[in-house]
Amino acid sequence: MPEGSNISYENVPTGINILVVEDEIVIARDIESKLKKIGYKVPAIAASGEEAIKLAGEVQPTLILMDIMLEGRTD
Repeated sequence: MPEGSNISYENVPTGINILVVEDEIVIARDIESKLKKIGYKVPAIAASGEEAIKLAGEVQPTLILMDIMLEGRTD
């Protein structure tokens, strides 16, 4: 999304909780920032598949946005 773009996010559904799963914290925080800017809620960020499983049970996300190549045993 280019800076200064005139894209309207009026139709973004409300009440959508997105769990971000990304092992690169800078990328994870950037994704979180962009999602929040357009109106989504990001209740948690997980850095591994194992952490994502635990957090998914706790925060009950509507959607999980997950990196496909994570560090660790579960991705």
